[in-house]
Amino acid sequence: MKKTIGMLLTMLFIVILCTTYVNAANVSIRAVNSKVTVGQDVSITVSFGEKVSIAQFKLSYDTTKLDYQNCSIGEFGTSTNTYVYVNSQDENVLESVTLKFKAKAAGSVTFGISGVVLSGDASVSNATAKVIIQETTTTTKPPKAPSTPSTPATPSDNEEKDDQFSEEGKQELNDLESILSGLNKEDYTEESWNKLQEIILAAKNAATEEEYEAIKSQLEINNLEKISFDKKELKKILIDLLDKSKNDYTEESWNELKELIKKAESTDLKSEYDEIKGKLTMDRLVLVDNNNFESFLNENKMVIIISLVSINAILIILSICILISTKRRNKLRR
Repeated sequence: MKKTIGMLLTMLFIVILCTTYVNAANVSIRAVNSKVTVGQDVSITVSFGEKVSIAQFKLSYDTTKLDYQNCSIGEFGTSTNTYVYVNSQDENVLESVTLKFKAKAAGSVTFGISGVVLSGDASVSNATAKVIIQETTTTTKPPKAPSTPSTPATPSDNEEKDDQFSEEGKQELNDLESILSGLNKEDYTEESWNKLQEIILAAKNAATEEEYEAIKSQLEINNLEKISFDKKELKKILIDLLDKSKNDYTEESWNELKELIKKAESTDLKSEYDEIKGKLTMDRLVLVDNNNFESFLNENKMVIIISLVSINAILIILSICILISTKRRNKLRR
């Protein structure tokens, strides 16, 4: 009888372990290009081994040789070198993330990851990736062949060119200034903003089509350089949400906060982020009624299931023990 009870208890222990076991995600890091030159982009990809809804890790690298540019999804803080991602719908969709850097000095750079936190357990299989940055090679251009003297333009030719510039060039300048009027100067570096204004002024003062054409290629909105800024409020709220459950808060307040997080993640303009950052706070979440039985069941579903399995197993063991004991008593009476 003791052996039978021991075997049943062992089986019960195995059942409980199986119901709580979770596969560990296999986290790795690799460099897209192992060799680059100064000025080129350096991309690294961190793979999580499975799709997750939450991801956080710390990335180590040589900041004297690399400048952080952007990441494919989520947020990366340059002050702490920490990456954070939380899916706004609590869905397991993230399998990997690519972070892009700009090489600014020659040398060898080793990337490393640590402090990995995922929505499931994690194990790090390849914690480092190495990149070699080489100096930019300069090439000398061959001397230009002497040009043949051109025929002087007639007054009528100059008048046609001036007329063409006054129509097409003026329209291009008007379009550019119209676009600039809709931008916020505070979102761009002072140097790039002032330089574009100087180019526009020089284009307006061009006397001939040739002068305008020499400047035209620089009349591009893309020449404006956006100001980089740290989204510390976004990173904080993402970290605060790591140990929070959607079921503890009203659906309306939870969705409103998630929508704000989406907007903060997608914008790369400081003025837009400044309008959102003050709203990225846990105070926006409204707790549901603690007496809500349905909420309790959803939050503790796994615990309830495991408890019921354990209780059923114990009842089975007790029934077997009673049955065996009853049979033994009957034999003794006989």
